[in-house]
Amino acid sequence: KDYMAVALPEYPLAYSRWHSVAIVHIPGRRPFGQNLVTVYIDGELRKTAQLRFPSFSEPFIYCCIGSAGQRTTTTTTSPNLPTTFPSSPSPEFAFPTHPPSLIRSQSTPASFSRGPWGSTAETAVHNISAGLQDTEWGSPTSLDGLLGTAFICHEALQQTQARALHAAGPNNVPLFKSDGELSDLNSKLLLYYTPQAFKSQICLDLSPNHQYDGRLTGHRVVNWDVKDVINVIGGIGVVLPLLEQVCEAEQAYGSPETSDLLGPELTSFRGPAAMLLPLNKHAESRLERNS
Repeated sequence: KDYMAVALPEYPLAYSRWHSVAIVHIPGRRPFGQNLVTVYIDGELRKTAQLRFPSFSEPFIYCCIGSAGQRTTTTTTSPNLPTTFPSSPSPEFAFPTHPPSLIRSQSTPASFSRGPWGSTAETAVHNISAGLQDTEWGSPTSLDGLLGTAFICHEALQQTQARALHAAGPNNVPLFKSDGELSDLNSKLLLYYTPQAFKSQICLDLSPNHQYDGRLTGHRVVNWDVKDVINVIGGIGVVLPLLEQVCEAEQAYGSPETSDLLGPELTSFRGPAAMLLPLNKHAESRLERNS
C-alpha cells in the first residue's frame, strides 16, 4: 500500500505558542465526486487538496495521535501483514472490527528540501510506497511539543466551527457543553481526549459513547493557576516576607541624592522599620480579634 500525504510548509507552527489544527477529510458524495482534505490552522483555512478517501472495508488496528506508531517495512500487502509488527497493542486498547484500517501515524517530513517535498510546482498530494517512507520523511518520531485537547468526529467540520474551536483556547474541558456554541458537535464525536481527564497513563474518552480510552506514552504536564497555588500553601500571607525582602532591597540600593535631601535620620536603615498609627481602644480590640 502507498502512503498519501499533503505537505503544508508555507504555514509553520511557531515555538512556544499554542496552535489549533483541524484536518477535515470529505469523501465525494457522487460516483465521480472529488475527495477533499481541508486543513485549518488557528481557525483559518490554509490548504485544500484532493486526497483519496480510505477504504472502509478493513478494520482499524489502532490509532495514534502525535505518536510515531508502528513501522511498515514492506511494500507488499497480505492478510499476515499485522504479524510483521514488532509488537501489537493490548486488547483493551484495540478498536472494534467495524472502523477502517489505520496502519501507521503520519509523521512530519524530516526535510522539505529533498525529494518531492521540496518542489512547490508539483501536485499537492505525494504518494510514497510503503517501506520507503523513511527515505522521504526520515525516521518516525513522536510529537515534539505539548498536545492539548484532541478529538475525532465522524462528520466534517465547518469553517465557523473551526474558528470557534480556536477561540475556545487550549485545554477547555467543557468544550462541547449543551448550552455552548459547539454543542452540536457533541453527538458527532468518535473519541475525545483532554489532559485533565487522565489517570495512570490512561486518557479517558469523554465522547458520549465512552468506548475508546487511550493510553499515553509521553509525559503529562500540569499547569496551575498562581492564585490556586498561593491558596494551597497558606493564602496571601505567604508572600508578605517576599514583599519585605523586596522593600529592603530597594532601600539598600537607594540613590545618594535621596539621602542628601532627606537627611540621615529619615534614610537610616538601622533598626526595624515600623509605622505608628493612632488607634483608639475600639480599633485595637478589632485588630486583636482579626489577628
